[in-house]
Amino acid sequence: MIAIIIILLRIIGDIIEEFQPALGALILVLLVVLFKISF
Repeated sequence: MIAIIIILLRIIGDIIEEFQPALGALILVLLVVLFKISF
């Protein structure tokens, strides 16, 4: 389950970075925070 989430985060991050690097970095940070809170 965790591995699937990590893979999805990497894919989402790569897609976002192609369009807006700053926004992608911010979203990845927020996802990591949510991930730590959830687990």
